[in-house]
Amino acid sequence: MSFPAKKLRILCLHGYYNNVDVMRYQMDFYMTAFKDFATFEFLNGVYKIDYEYDPQITKKFEGPFYGWGNLDMEREQMTGTLEATNYVIDYINNTGPYDGVLGFSQGCLVARLLLKNKELRQYCKKLDYPLNFGILVAALAYYHLNPFHDRPEDYEILHTKYEQPLFYLYGKNDPLIYYIEKCVVSEGEYSVFLHGGKHKIPRLIGSNIEPLLRFISKRYWDKYKSVLVMSKPIDKDYEIEYMNSFQIPLRSKI
Repeated sequence: MSFPAKKLRILCLHGYYNNVDVMRYQMDFYMTAFKDFATFEFLNGVYKIDYEYDPQITKKFEGPFYGWGNLDMEREQMTGTLEATNYVIDYINNTGPYDGVLGFSQGCLVARLLLKNKELRQYCKKLDYPLNFGILVAALAYYHLNPFHDRPEDYEILHTKYEQPLFYLYGKNDPLIYYIEKCVVSEGEYSVFLHGGKHKIPRLIGSNIEPLLRFISKRYWDKYKSVLVMSKPIDKDYEIEYMNSFQIPLRSKI
């Protein structure tokens, strides 16, 4: 399989009750902004969600919708996440290498398990193509998201220093901010940026996109020893131009 030269490959893992169409819609702004330097690729979750978890998603997009684990409300546990992670590992081993992983919300749990693959080999398959960085958008640290049910203490592995650089992005008005900030590991090479919104993938422009741009530029330099130069600034004018040309994904109901 061949890919365009000098582009980072980033695997994107959606949130709970989403699918690849939803996340392409969420990520389209960045796919357009970084089209000369990165490809964003998408994978559906393993578990089909048969009930209406989010009416706004159901109204806007065609299902089915998926998750990376099953919510067991009675036990207040998430089950099946390690199996889902092994599914993603098989996918990466078959289609890789990828330079990095980007997760949103529940997808960040799988992203973190992938980034910690070397330390979690007793639970997960070997990742033949280790990931070099992670972008974690609204990552959560719920106890009930702990995938290590028999040895819950191993959940702390996800809260220790990562070998790879990490970029944490979340909203200062996110109702889940308490659990999100517990997920931030203040060791190693990492950056944190708070946007002004809630639980979403925001469109960052102007000075707000600079931290993410610096992070991706550094990863681009690490791989290609080449400076990432944007053809135009990602500012308000760019956002207006983008919105005027934006096309709704074919499968959506809008």
